[in-house]
Amino acid sequence: MIRALRLLPLLAALLIPAASALGADDFRSKLLKKDTLVIGTSPDYPPYESVEDGKLVGFDIELFEAVGAGLGLKVEWSPMNFDNILVAVPAGQVDIGVSGFTYSEERSKNLLFNKTPYLKSGQVAFVRADSDIQSVKDFPGRSFYAGLGTTGENALKEIEGVKISNTMDYQMAFEMLSRGQLDGIVCDVAVGEGYVKTMNLRALAPPLVDEENLIITRLGNEALASAIDEELAKLMKTKVYEDLRAKFKM
Repeated sequence: MIRALRLLPLLAALLIPAASALGADDFRSKLLKKDTLVIGTSPDYPPYESVEDGKLVGFDIELFEAVGAGLGLKVEWSPMNFDNILVAVPAGQVDIGVSGFTYSEERSKNLLFNKTPYLKSGQVAFVRADSDIQSVKDFPGRSFYAGLGTTGENALKEIEGVKISNTMDYQMAFEMLSRGQLDGIVCDVAVGEGYVKTMNLRALAPPLVDEENLIITRLGNEALASAIDEELAKLMKTKVYEDLRAKFKM
């Protein structure tokens, strides 16, 4: 009996690493498809994600292809409207959502956010260069676009008298803004900057919201969120990450 008791600490020491490894890899058992990370994204938001020649491109696309590779997973993209991602994730139709998401207390009631922001951003208002709109004080009575369910839409809702349109996607909204059919658009600064020169627009300072981009997954999926956090932390220290930021001007 004494010998057996002496062996217990040794057995425990041997089992702890094995249990830790099993826990670290436990997220695989909850994936929708074997060895595949199914990601919901809204490809109307360049330079984060968009479609060119029938192919998904963008900062988020390349970054999370690298994350998947680092985890030893194939990445399968599931394009959909932004607000649909907020439904598809908790419903278990995709493993995670990647589309410039930011944390909000309301969203956290139904979604789990990872802990490592992969990019700092801000929701900024863009107007035509010749617009008389100079600040949020000029917003009441004007028509602004922000994606349904976005933090930009929430920011606009806090400004009394603003007319909010969100029945179209961002690319269509920017075209409408350039034609004078909208007074402004609220979106991530990197998205709007891509249209500033080509459509003769300007940004209003300061940002309506300062934010950090995260991924979303379903509640209870902490193992997957942690695995992605670890991989993001590694990638963000590499030249691969810096090159992606430079490539997409993020």
